Amino acid sequence: ILNDACGTRGLCFLLPTTATADAAYDTLCGYLRAHRPTPAVLTLVHNHSWLNAAYTDEMLAPGDGPVCTGDDSHTDEDDEDDGCRPAGNGGKGGSWRRILPDGWVRGWDRALLAQFTVATVDQALMAVLPVRDSALRMLSLSGKCVIVDEAHALTAFSRRILTRLLHWLGSLRVPVVVLSATLPGQEARELVYAYLAGAGHRRRDLRARADEFTVPYPGWLFADAATAQVALIPADARTQHDAAQQRTVTLRLRPAHYRRLDVPARRARTGERLARIAAEVAPVARLGGCAVIV
Repeated sequence: ILNDACGTRGLCFLLPTTATADAAYDTLCGYLRAHRPTPAVLTLVHNHSWLNAAYTDEMLAPGDGPVCTGDDSHTDEDDEDDGCRPAGNGGKGGSWRRILPDGWVRGWDRALLAQFTVATVDQALMAVLPVRDSALRMLSLSGKCVIVDEAHALTAFSRRILTRLLHWLGSLRVPVVVLSATLPGQEARELVYAYLAGAGHRRRDLRARADEFTVPYPGWLFADAATAQVALIPADARTQHDAAQQRTVTLRLRPAHYRRLDVPARRARTGERLARIAAEVAPVARLGGCAVIV
């Protein structure tokens, strides 16, 4: 959908940690398998990508080429998987599509060149730092939709570098989506300013329209690179979305005192914190549900 709307031909999904990048890789792999009728190379780009199960020798060794094996026929049971199983798994490998890069694209700096990439955000930030192959990384981002997820998780330094990256992407007219649920309004505006300034608009004029660039919460803001015009989520849609997401939380305080367990064999006594926790969790363990102990 993004490629059709923006005239791009690929996607780069940027996340703050290797763990979230690994999870996003599995999600995008399943999405491409479901929606792409033709082969599409997908890479996972971070310093420990070789530890991901998707990049095991069993997956990559045969032929070491960009492959998309299997046919379109699959059972309902197949639909329950993410589509990233290695060939030869339980005899069903022939029906599983695999979207794998060849050895050249798996290189440390070349992996971003793939049509679809999932990476930690530092891999893209290096495109605007004076480091080796920075121009290659910028080339890798051009022509794609760039999605920066969990932007609030970045440090102040990383966000500063992100504004520089957005400035360059705005200059190249690369469409960017920045996602965050808790990014302060001023920080969000600075990211928009950086992108539009790169697209050729004066920061002085943009800051004079600060109210227009306030991102509603919950909701979204779209800033057009060519005209610097802003579109916001409709007020009624925002109200409906806000109401649909509301939850009621009930807090009940229980008096308790803390005592070290010391040895696993000792049983917590009535009134101890561990005993209180066990009492609260017992119904969930017996009847089903979820409990979080922090």
